[in-house]
Amino acid sequence: MGIIGNALTVSCGILALAAAALWLARREQWARLATVLSLLAVLAAVALMEFALLARDTAVDYVVKVTEEALPAYYRFTALWSAMEGSLLFWLLCLAIVTVAFVVHGLHRLPPRMLGAAAAVLCAFVAAFAAVSIVASPFTLAEGSIADRPSPLLQDHAAMGIHPPLLYLGFTALAIPFALSCAALLTRSTGAAWARLMRGWTVVAWIPLTAGILLGAWWSYAVLGWGGYWAWDPVENASLMPWLMATALLHVTGPRMRSAGWRPWAIVLGGAAFALVVLATFLTRSGVIQSIHAFSVSPLGPLLLAVLLAAVTGWVVLALHGRSLFHSDARAAVLSRQTALQINRVALALVTLIVLAGSLLPTVVLAVSGDRLSVGPPWYERTLAPLAVVLLVVMAVGPWLRWGADSVRSLLGRIWLPAVTAAATSGVVALVVRDVVLALAAGLTAFVLVSLVVGIVRRAPGRRRRAGALLAHLGVAIAALAVVGSGIGAVTERTVAVGQTVLAGDTSATLVSVDRVDDGRRDIAEARLLLERDGESLGEARPQLRWYEEHSTMLAAPEIRPLFFDDVYVTLLDFDPVDTTATIRLAVNPLVSWLWVAGGVAVAGAAIAAWPARPRRGGVPSTRSTSGHTGVPDTAVVGAGGAAGGAA
Repeated sequence: MGIIGNALTVSCGILALAAAALWLARREQWARLATVLSLLAVLAAVALMEFALLARDTAVDYVVKVTEEALPAYYRFTALWSAMEGSLLFWLLCLAIVTVAFVVHGLHRLPPRMLGAAAAVLCAFVAAFAAVSIVASPFTLAEGSIADRPSPLLQDHAAMGIHPPLLYLGFTALAIPFALSCAALLTRSTGAAWARLMRGWTVVAWIPLTAGILLGAWWSYAVLGWGGYWAWDPVENASLMPWLMATALLHVTGPRMRSAGWRPWAIVLGGAAFALVVLATFLTRSGVIQSIHAFSVSPLGPLLLAVLLAAVTGWVVLALHGRSLFHSDARAAVLSRQTALQINRVALALVTLIVLAGSLLPTVVLAVSGDRLSVGPPWYERTLAPLAVVLLVVMAVGPWLRWGADSVRSLLGRIWLPAVTAAATSGVVALVVRDVVLALAAGLTAFVLVSLVVGIVRRAPGRRRRAGALLAHLGVAIAALAVVGSGIGAVTERTVAVGQTVLAGDTSATLVSVDRVDDGRRDIAEARLLLERDGESLGEARPQLRWYEEHSTMLAAPEIRPLFFDDVYVTLLDFDPVDTTATIRLAVNPLVSWLWVAGGVAVAGAAIAAWPARPRRGGVPSTRSTSGHTGVPDTAVVGAGGAAGGAA
């Protein structure tokens, strides 16, 4: 099995390298064949590894390290991406799949030379990551290997079987905008077909990337027991930065956004998004940064760094070759849709640079001076808060602005209904909650919601895409509201005996008992508590502490009681079996559940906005702007709409 698996991976790399050369030589038929064969080779390798995992073939080193006898079949299957070697093989499969999909989709849609250049870049990446997977082969034989046993963190929540594949699919799909950027620079041309493919594949990347990030946040919230969902960890940031670039790219390449110097932005953002993906791969698999999400130190660091440098250097060389594409004389009025989009792009780029600086600065300082520097949530909140406000305001008002030029009086005449609703909502929230930031976020959410309703009611041309774009905006606005709201909750941590109560705000938890159970895999301590709010029962909570003897690992399994406006979050931190006391952390987290709802709304909106339009009889759909004369928000921001949720 080891020999066959390694041979298949090597074959994938050789075939991909041959395909890249054939695409450049314009031998299209042979190039397509080699591209498909490279996919079949890695698909066979993955199937072979999954068979070994499910059958628990202990002759394979990777199987010994990531599985154990008592591991359920679901977690054996998902163990393929639970450790570095298997995750790289799965990454290679995703990259090969999107490469073949692009070739099939791009055929007859792009000029042959441009298609060949883009396909050659993608095949070169497949060959490069095949080399990486060969160096870190999961098919090494288990000669004297010691079982590491899979981490309990990867066995306590089913989301870990879905979260990494979604991220990998989003990451690898961003290779296509990079390849299209390189193809444009090489051929010194773009065009409407190029822009449509750039936008379409960015949406294909953005949707699973958004879902994967939110699913990871949900896992962190539900499993780790610390009560939060985002800690600005360097590896979390590594997934956020490509998302920010993809979001900015969606604001450039839509059919009604290709104006005011869109082409240079599209080329740069297409290159930057996947460059940040490769950087993320390097950071998480080289041991450069320390994180709960990162893999251990490995010999892959230099190889991954070489892939990153080759990608960036190659793009820069092509940029010098096609520098004429960066010239733009486009100008826009200060108050116009074009200016709003420009502000959006610049703000998203600045957010990305700040997140990048915060992620790399501790490592750079440690390498240069030997000192340890901590860059935590307070730093990100202070630096990103102003940009988050700018993005939210542009996201709300931008769709109402007219193309070319607008006036304040005309704009106010169109937005009076959502503006009044937003002001009223902010006022009510400020009176009830007495938090200015939360009131502003609630007002902006109301503004976007009313905009969505108005856009649907007026039934303007292209309403499906407009409704989808506004629905995506609504999801981002709700996410921003949830992020702000989750920061004003109440938290209490206290050691109590049976019969005593922990109080957080108007919510109480009374300890009834602490029981111990051994289920064969772990020793479990479970606290039973009665929850009440304002004298009304909220039922029982049973948080646990789980001790994994073989791993010498203790995990807290919180009990989460989601309510309409908040979550009651109960964690058992410690217990004393002699005195029958327990240390309980009781938290009331406002609006957190709405963050998961917001993600679903944003993804659904992006899918609706991006769904291909049915061609009209007798011609193709018009891509001209309808201007702003109808008073209905246009698809100013197709897809995701802003980075307010992540930035906030």
